[in-house]
Amino acid sequence: MKEQISIDDVISFFNEMLELDSGVTNSLINNRTKCNDKFVDHPTIQVQQRVEDPSPKVGILGIINGMFGINEHGFGPICCEVDEDNKIVKFKRT
Repeated sequence: MKEQISIDDVISFFNEMLELDSGVTNSLINNRTKCNDKFVDHPTIQVQQRVEDPSPKVGILGIINGMFGINEHGFGPICCEVDEDNKIVKFKRT
């Protein structure tokens, strides 16, 4: 059991998940659930709000990024590289 975990540990783990089953990993990371304004107003949780669907949604990556905090541009430290089909091919630092 790990008592502490780094951003790079999470990135490595997510990339390992991609190697094991990219379909499941994409499904888990791309799944978002509607959330309330308390999530939206949280200083570090990354919440998605789009013009075409303005109801706020949050996913697991937004929550994990929220645990690590945000940079000067308001982004969490972990992002995804996607292919032309919008499938995650790699996790990396923002």
